[in-house]
Amino acid sequence: MPHVRWILGWIYPNDLNRVFAVMKWGNKKPEAGEFLLSDIVNSRLGRSVSPERDKYITLDQPLSHYLRDKDAW
Repeated sequence: MPHVRWILGWIYPNDLNRVFAVMKWGNKKPEAGEFLLSDIVNSRLGRSVSPERDKYITLDQPLSHYLRDKDAW
């Protein structure tokens, strides 16, 4: 199963389940758009692994950089 990575840009204040994010699936080109936070949490297909927050990541570029450059991840 390919590795899925997410960079959450923001959560909509009027709908806390809806987020704007950049998503990279395996070696495919990153995509940006609106996603449901519940879908991200449940995206592990029932496995006992849940999404984790990277406490040490520092994004020094705008989200568009990670969207254009798949190797920046």
